[in-house]
Amino acid sequence: MSVTEEEMLDNDYYNLSDSEIEVLFIVDDTPILRTRLQKIALLYSKVYHGDERSHRAYLFDGFSDEIDESSDSLVSKGIIQETSRGYVITYYGKKLKELFVKGLEESDDLIKGIPNIKRSVSKLPDKSIVGLTYHFFKETAENSTIKNAVERYNRNSIYDGKRLDEISLDEFVSKLKEGKVICRSGRSWRKNTKCQECTPFQTRTAHRSSGTSP
Repeated sequence: MSVTEEEMLDNDYYNLSDSEIEVLFIVDDTPILRTRLQKIALLYSKVYHGDERSHRAYLFDGFSDEIDESSDSLVSKGIIQETSRGYVITYYGKKLKELFVKGLEESDDLIKGIPNIKRSVSKLPDKSIVGLTYHFFKETAENSTIKNAVERYNRNSIYDGKRLDEISLDEFVSKLKEGKVICRSGRSWRKNTKCQECTPFQTRTAHRSSGTSP
């Protein structure tokens, strides 16, 4: 006996785990690699849940087995798809997400929290997001094999006109919750070149006027 799509949607709606729902809300039409997915999940967990889901200190910063396993589970169920460029949501996944949006309260942090975090870091490359998680959540970097490289990168990073060490955790969290786009300027991770693709025009102008360089 064949199962209808409606029956499949109903079954997944009631049986997905919390971490699977979280991954569903992170993945969309734009391909997202595992590293970025893990970091957005880490930020969401830290900002909204005090890291109830354990992100253990891993070789490359905080890592959640639950998120990794949930990503694979959603792929096996046809809810998301893994391509050479990263995870993308399927047509079926979009319909399932619509059901969750309709079923959740507007105040639920999944509705606004994850989209706002994604919007905040949308202009940042993966290495910048890694750098931010290293800086603000140092406990996740205890076992990192790239810690020194990330620290060098962070020392040369300016976000929205401020050096990273001038930005408080409260200010960073506030931007994530409000969905304010965070932009970076400074030296790139491995090349001694200036990276200003995200720097607001007024910030670049201010640096030129003062004779300084980001």
